[in-house]
This record gives sequence, C-alpha cells and structure tokens, in this order.
Amino acid sequence: MREVFVDQCYALRFKRSPSLVFDLGSNVGFSVMHFRLCFPGAEIHAFEPDPRSFARLERNLAGWRGITLHHMAVAGCDGTRGLLQARETWASTLTPPTQPTSGVPVQTRKLQSLITELGATQVDLVKFDIEGTEWELLSDAHACERITAMVGELHFDMLPDSVNAGFLPALDAFMLSVVSQGTRGILHAERRDDSQA
Repeated sequence: MREVFVDQCYALRFKRSPSLVFDLGSNVGFSVMHFRLCFPGAEIHAFEPDPRSFARLERNLAGWRGITLHHMAVAGCDGTRGLLQARETWASTLTPPTQPTSGVPVQTRKLQSLITELGATQVDLVKFDIEGTEWELLSDAHACERITAMVGELHFDMLPDSVNAGFLPALDAFMLSVVSQGTRGILHAERRDDSQA
C-alpha cells in the first residue's frame, strides 16, 4: 500500500486523462483504487490470477464503479499455466511456459487478445506487477504497439535467456525511465509523439 499511495510508484503525467486502464497483477486492489481516484472517468480492467488475492480484490472493490475484475493472468500466450503460490500473495508467479502444468492452474490471456475482445484499439495505460511475466509482455511488439503508456515492476532476476535483449525493439517507440532497486526496478514508459520520434 505504501508504494502505491505514499511513494507513488505508479504516478505518471498525462496530457489527457486515460480512458482505458489495464491493471495487470492487481493483487488486493490498492493500485486499482489509486487509478480510480486519479482517473475517475476511466474504464479500468483489473487482472489477478491468485485465487486468494482475487477473493480480497472482489471484497475490497465491491461497490466501486467502472472497474471490471478478471480472474486470470495476462501472459505471452492464451491458455492455462500453473501459478506458483507464494506465502505472500503478491509474490505468486506463473510457471515458465515450458512447465505449464505445475502449480495451481490459471487461465492466461495475451494482452492483444484482451484488447481485441474489448473492441478497443489502444490501451491508454497498462500497469504491471506480474512477478517476472512482464518480460513476456514487453517482448510482444504487437501488444506494445497498442499501449500508450506503461508503468510497472521489472524483475531483472527473472529475465529469461530467451527474451534477453529481444524486448528492446518493442520499446523503441517509448520514452523510458527505469529506477533500479537491486534485482528489481520500476519502469515508466510513455509513447513518443510522432514529432518526437
């Protein structure tokens, strides 16, 4: 809660308020509350795969308007993966794509699939705190093309060899800022205007 409301790790400045926000790894909802308070007119979609966190997310956001909750993970492919549940629910993580059957089975969806299903062309803001799966998201150039701004936690210690520098071209269209905190960092990425390219 402190990192969201006091440290304001997800704070971004926008020329216009986002109308569509995806919160990936919503945990119990503090970041979702933050976005609702900052962007009262936005349509917010919150994604959380851990069943324990999702139950608290539902309770915490009961009665909040304009928020749709999704009990699933956003990852590099549509299907089912295992969720390795940590003692602290915020640390639960998806199994690698090569080991999809270990852990608690959870539905996974590609970001691009979700955007298409919602009939949107662009997501104004994507927040992610998805315990290593962010590398799958950031290496998907097609998904990144449909995002205006991103903010989220990077886990450098979970960077798969298969991704390595492969995600960098997907971020060429963004102005980037990374605040490193040892094996983790906070990424702020905002799409450049055509005039800045």
